[in-house]
Amino acid sequence: MRYWTHFKNGNKLYDAKRKKTFYAESIYRVNPENDKDISWACRIRECQNESGFAPRWWTTEIGFQTMSNGAARLTFVVSYADAMGFIGECLSAPDISVPGIVRNIQSDERFMCEVNDEPLLFEAMELYTGQGLTFKEQIYDKERGIPIILIMPKKDYIDKEKINLPIDPQKMIESVAGNALVYYSNELSFVDEMRYLMDEDYKCTAGMIRYYLPNIDISNPLDANRHRFIHYDEAMEKGEETILRIFRRVVAQDINVHAQ
Repeated sequence: MRYWTHFKNGNKLYDAKRKKTFYAESIYRVNPENDKDISWACRIRECQNESGFAPRWWTTEIGFQTMSNGAARLTFVVSYADAMGFIGECLSAPDISVPGIVRNIQSDERFMCEVNDEPLLFEAMELYTGQGLTFKEQIYDKERGIPIILIMPKKDYIDKEKINLPIDPQKMIESVAGNALVYYSNELSFVDEMRYLMDEDYKCTAGMIRYYLPNIDISNPLDANRHRFIHYDEAMEKGEETILRIFRRVVAQDINVHAQ
């Protein structure tokens, strides 16, 4: 514990067994003019070794900066790279996940966590007929700082009484939590409502998955191209795992959490 205490105050940390499979360093700073202005950052490197495969180095970077009213801004970046020069196979791509530390903070009742002033959620939010106008305002809101992924339903090609979604909304949010919000509907009437309300170039039609970036600018004829989409048939052709990885790659640059 004393090593970790030194580490928290800004220090370096190595694996005690000296196997050169773990290394960490941190920086701690207090503003000399304001002792409540604290910043801290760390980088942790861990090696995943499995016989017959190239060693895989995982890097976790965490940043902390105090803000006003007892809040702090946290940044998390997790990445990996396979060791160069190894003649042999590489480990399979890891399962899609959100860093455990982010989940732990979000589930801790002592904290209120937000991402760009939106709640940090690990659940997809269902939309119903009648909520279209409010949801449109949220999409177009100039203050929105986090992307929105909208998943729309579609009638089954054979069983016309059956409603299908192009992808499981819960799996989507579990892949992008902290980087995007996920909304979906199971009502075709909601699709009709949004078709009526949204500007032509920003519609999300039946069976579509659309990615709405912040700062929509309807006055710019090229802006709609930023807000990409995948049609139902394309989602079925590529498969759920591929679609999840596409969106994970698009949004997972880093996770900025505002905790209070």
